[in-house]
Amino acid sequence: MRLQLKVSILIATGFGSGLLRPASGTCGSLAALLCWWLLVSFTAAAHLGVQITLVVILTLLGTHASQILMREPPERLPDWLSARSGRKAPHTDPSYIVIDEWSGMWIALLGAPPDNYLAMAVAFFLFRLFDIWKPGPVRRAEQLPEAWGVMLDDVLAGFCALFVRIVFCVVLCPGEAIAWI
Repeated sequence: MRLQLKVSILIATGFGSGLLRPASGTCGSLAALLCWWLLVSFTAAAHLGVQITLVVILTLLGTHASQILMREPPERLPDWLSARSGRKAPHTDPSYIVIDEWSGMWIALLGAPPDNYLAMAVAFFLFRLFDIWKPGPVRRAEQLPEAWGVMLDDVLAGFCALFVRIVFCVVLCPGEAIAWI
Protein backbone atom coordinates (compact mmCIF):
# COMPACT_ATOMS: atom_id res chain seq x y z
CA MET A 1 0.00 0.00 0.00
CA ARG A 2 1.30 3.45 -0.95
CA LEU A 3 2.45 5.86 1.75
CA GLN A 4 0.01 8.50 0.45
CA LEU A 5 -2.89 6.08 0.97
CA LYS A 6 -1.70 5.15 4.47
CA VAL A 7 -1.44 8.80 5.50
CA SER A 8 -4.84 9.53 3.93
CA ILE A 9 -6.42 6.69 5.91
CA LEU A 10 -4.86 8.00 9.11
CA ILE A 11 -6.13 11.55 8.51
CA ALA A 12 -9.55 10.73 7.04
CA THR A 13 -10.41 8.31 9.85
CA GLY A 14 -9.64 10.99 12.42
CA PHE A 15 -6.54 9.11 13.54
CA GLY A 16 -8.59 5.92 13.88
CA SER A 17 -11.60 7.38 15.70
CA GLY A 18 -13.80 6.74 12.64
CA LEU A 19 -13.20 3.02 13.01
CA LEU A 20 -14.98 2.88 16.37
CA ARG A 21 -18.50 1.47 16.45
CA PRO A 22 -21.31 2.24 16.92
CA ALA A 23 -21.86 5.88 15.96
CA SER A 24 -18.53 6.62 14.31
CA GLY A 25 -19.53 10.26 13.77
CA THR A 26 -20.12 10.78 17.47
CA CYS A 27 -16.91 8.92 18.33
CA GLY A 28 -15.02 11.11 15.85
CA SER A 29 -16.57 14.25 17.35
CA LEU A 30 -15.59 13.18 20.87
CA ALA A 31 -12.05 12.42 19.72
CA ALA A 32 -11.90 15.85 18.05
CA LEU A 33 -13.12 17.49 21.26
CA LEU A 34 -10.46 15.70 23.31
CA CYS A 35 -7.69 16.57 20.83
CA TRP A 36 -8.83 20.23 20.69
CA TRP A 37 -8.92 20.41 24.51
CA LEU A 38 -5.38 18.99 24.76
CA LEU A 39 -4.07 21.39 22.11
CA VAL A 40 -5.72 24.47 23.61
CA SER A 41 -4.90 23.55 27.20
CA PHE A 42 -1.23 22.72 26.79
CA THR A 43 0.06 24.67 23.77
CA ALA A 44 -0.11 28.13 22.23
CA ALA A 45 -3.33 27.08 20.45
CA ALA A 46 -5.39 28.95 23.05
CA HIS A 47 -4.99 32.04 20.84
CA LEU A 48 -8.01 32.40 18.53
CA GLY A 49 -5.81 33.13 15.50
CA VAL A 50 -3.92 29.88 16.05
CA GLN A 51 -7.21 27.98 16.42
CA ILE A 52 -8.53 29.39 13.13
CA THR A 53 -5.27 28.48 11.38
CA LEU A 54 -5.48 24.93 12.75
CA VAL A 55 -9.10 24.59 11.55
CA VAL A 56 -8.15 25.74 8.04
CA ILE A 57 -5.19 23.34 7.87
CA LEU A 58 -7.25 20.44 9.25
CA THR A 59 -10.07 21.11 6.79
CA LEU A 60 -7.77 21.33 3.78
CA LEU A 61 -5.83 18.20 4.76
CA GLY A 62 -9.07 16.40 5.54
CA THR A 63 -10.61 17.30 2.19
CA HIS A 64 -7.53 16.07 0.34
CA ALA A 65 -7.27 12.83 2.34
CA SER A 66 -10.99 12.13 1.97
CA GLN A 67 -10.79 12.74 -1.78
CA ILE A 68 -7.94 10.24 -2.08
CA LEU A 69 -9.89 7.56 -0.17
CA MET A 70 -13.13 8.19 -2.02
CA ARG A 71 -11.45 7.88 -5.41
CA GLU A 72 -9.60 4.71 -4.43
CA PRO A 73 -11.35 1.57 -5.72
CA PRO A 74 -12.58 -0.52 -2.75
CA GLU A 75 -10.47 -3.48 -3.85
CA ARG A 76 -7.31 -1.37 -3.41
CA LEU A 77 -8.20 -0.40 0.16
CA PRO A 78 -7.12 -2.62 3.05
CA ASP A 79 -9.65 -5.41 3.69
CA TRP A 80 -10.49 -4.10 7.16
CA LEU A 81 -11.38 -0.71 5.66
CA SER A 82 -13.12 -1.72 2.45
CA ALA A 83 -15.44 -4.00 4.43
CA ARG A 84 -16.57 -0.95 6.42
CA SER A 85 -17.11 1.33 3.44
CA GLY A 86 -20.35 -0.10 2.14
CA ARG A 87 -20.18 2.53 -0.55
CA LYS A 88 -22.01 1.99 -3.76
CA ALA A 89 -20.79 5.09 -5.58
CA PRO A 90 -17.66 7.23 -5.28
CA HIS A 91 -19.63 10.26 -4.04
CA THR A 92 -21.18 8.62 -0.98
CA ASP A 93 -19.88 9.42 2.49
CA PRO A 94 -18.27 6.35 4.10
CA SER A 95 -18.94 6.26 7.85
CA TYR A 96 -15.26 5.73 8.68
CA ILE A 97 -14.35 9.16 7.26
CA VAL A 98 -14.72 11.40 10.32
CA ILE A 99 -12.17 14.12 9.63
CA ASP A 100 -15.18 16.20 8.58
CA GLU A 101 -16.54 15.83 12.13
CA TRP A 102 -13.16 16.96 13.42
CA SER A 103 -13.30 20.13 11.29
CA GLY A 104 -16.89 20.91 12.23
CA MET A 105 -16.28 20.22 15.91
CA TRP A 106 -13.19 22.44 15.99
CA ILE A 107 -15.20 25.25 14.34
CA ALA A 108 -17.95 24.85 16.96
CA LEU A 109 -15.29 25.10 19.69
CA LEU A 110 -13.54 28.21 18.32
CA GLY A 111 -12.75 30.56 21.18
CA ALA A 112 -14.21 28.36 23.91
CA PRO A 113 -11.97 28.43 26.97
CA PRO A 114 -10.48 25.01 27.77
CA ASP A 115 -11.50 25.31 31.41
CA ASN A 116 -15.18 25.95 30.59
CA TYR A 117 -16.48 22.39 30.29
CA LEU A 118 -20.08 23.54 29.94
CA ALA A 119 -19.16 25.64 26.89
CA MET A 120 -17.41 22.62 25.37
CA ALA A 121 -20.40 20.37 26.11
CA VAL A 122 -22.77 22.91 24.54
CA ALA A 123 -20.52 23.13 21.46
CA PHE A 124 -20.47 19.33 21.18
CA PHE A 125 -24.24 18.99 21.57
CA LEU A 126 -25.00 21.79 19.09
CA PHE A 127 -22.55 20.44 16.52
CA ARG A 128 -24.01 16.93 16.71
CA LEU A 129 -27.53 18.41 16.50
CA PHE A 130 -26.75 20.39 13.34
CA ASP A 131 -24.71 17.54 11.85
CA ILE A 132 -27.56 15.06 12.26
CA TRP A 133 -30.47 17.43 11.57
CA LYS A 134 -28.76 19.13 8.58
CA PRO A 135 -30.93 22.23 8.21
CA GLY A 136 -31.18 23.96 4.79
CA PRO A 137 -27.71 24.87 3.51
CA VAL A 138 -26.06 22.07 5.50
CA ARG A 139 -28.17 19.47 3.63
CA ARG A 140 -27.48 21.15 0.28
CA ALA A 141 -23.72 21.20 0.95
CA GLU A 142 -23.83 17.45 1.60
CA GLN A 143 -24.91 16.95 -2.01
CA LEU A 144 -21.75 18.45 -3.46
CA PRO A 145 -19.56 15.92 -5.26
CA GLU A 146 -17.09 13.65 -3.50
CA ALA A 147 -15.01 15.06 -0.62
CA TRP A 148 -16.46 18.56 -0.99
CA GLY A 149 -19.87 17.31 0.13
CA VAL A 150 -18.36 15.14 2.85
CA MET A 151 -16.44 18.07 4.36
CA LEU A 152 -18.59 21.12 3.68
CA ASP A 153 -21.78 19.91 5.38
CA ASP A 154 -19.88 19.43 8.65
CA VAL A 155 -18.04 22.73 8.26
CA LEU A 156 -21.41 24.49 7.91
CA ALA A 157 -22.84 22.50 10.84
CA GLY A 158 -19.85 23.69 12.87
CA PHE A 159 -20.51 27.32 11.95
CA CYS A 160 -24.20 26.91 12.85
CA ALA A 161 -23.19 25.48 16.24
CA LEU A 162 -20.67 28.28 16.79
CA PHE A 163 -23.26 30.94 15.96
CA VAL A 164 -25.89 29.45 18.27
CA ARG A 165 -23.31 28.99 21.05
CA ILE A 166 -22.31 32.66 20.83
CA VAL A 167 -25.94 33.87 20.72
CA PHE A 168 -26.74 31.57 23.64
CA CYS A 169 -23.89 33.09 25.63
CA VAL A 170 -24.75 36.70 24.87
CA VAL A 171 -28.49 36.32 25.50
CA LEU A 172 -28.52 33.99 28.50
CA CYS A 173 -25.25 34.94 30.20
CA PRO A 174 -24.54 38.58 29.28
CA GLY A 175 -22.23 39.13 32.25
CA GLU A 176 -20.29 35.96 31.54
CA ALA A 177 -20.52 35.94 27.73
CA ILE A 178 -16.82 36.61 27.27
CA ALA A 179 -16.04 33.39 29.20
CA TRP A 180 -18.07 31.42 26.66
CA ILE A 181 -16.81 32.97 23.46
